[in-house]
Amino acid sequence: MKERFKRIWAFIKTPVFWYNLAGAVGFFLLFIFLGNSMLSRYTHHGESLTVPDVRGLTYEEAKQRLDDANLDYSILDSSFVLNKKPLSVLDQQPRANSKVKRGRTVYLTINAKVPPKIKMPDLTNTSFVQACQVLDQFGLRLGQKIYKPDLAKNTVLDQLSRGARIAPGADIVKGSTIDLVVGDGLGSSEMEVPNVLGMSLREAISLLEMSDLNVGSVVRDKGVSDSLNATVWKQNPDFFSSDHNIHLGEYVDVWVTNDEAKVKDALNNQMKKKGRGGNVAAPPAGKGNSASGNKNGKNDKDKKNK
Repeated sequence: MKERFKRIWAFIKTPVFWYNLAGAVGFFLLFIFLGNSMLSRYTHHGESLTVPDVRGLTYEEAKQRLDDANLDYSILDSSFVLNKKPLSVLDQQPRANSKVKRGRTVYLTINAKVPPKIKMPDLTNTSFVQACQVLDQFGLRLGQKIYKPDLAKNTVLDQLSRGARIAPGADIVKGSTIDLVVGDGLGSSEMEVPNVLGMSLREAISLLEMSDLNVGSVVRDKGVSDSLNATVWKQNPDFFSSDHNIHLGEYVDVWVTNDEAKVKDALNNQMKKKGRGGNVAAPPAGKGNSASGNKNGKNDKDKKNK
């Protein structure tokens, strides 16, 4: 054991040992240097590139832009978005202006060339505004707004595709155009314009509502503070117009006053039109002005008989 140790120690002191040790250390250091240099060159250590924004570009344009930036690319997914070009880039990962290393793969989401089929939603009995929102959510286009006589104003009555009714749940291509049939608020039935002259506004409103009509503008004379108890002396459409029929749901404008003389003149004019053969209903009973008008007419008739 002692002899072996002496031999080893004697070898350590020889120049051959030190030459070999120096060579081994030098080779190890050279290996570390070359390995680190090659690894840095391969991984581009310390280098970074800015990812360009390719959203909205066509796929071919995006490929060229990424090639110029020394970046790789791959299609990750496809989708369909209305009003976007087919095969255009909808999204990208990493995001635009991100810092990445050379050769990094940018994953793209592409707008499909052929739109997918979806189930047609049920838009009937909804408001026109709500139907438009649903169409947008389903990726469908709004076509024509077709009015149809119906008391349900701006309510969707039917849904059409290429002129034919499309049932809820039917297959339809995303991006298709849908026409909506909506009520015009008038209805198809017609009736004679009610005669509300001589009535209080409260009574006129009640009569119009019972006739499925709406009160339009209420024009008050100066000094009228309580319009509901004021008297109607004028209306539009007029009962004496050449076409005195009106659609259900239409509006009737009225003028109200507290001036009894104005109401009396209006009722007298109404009676004169009746005397000329106009189609007129009798002035409403129960109003003082109306009764006064009838009484005056009766007195004039008695004077003629005398």
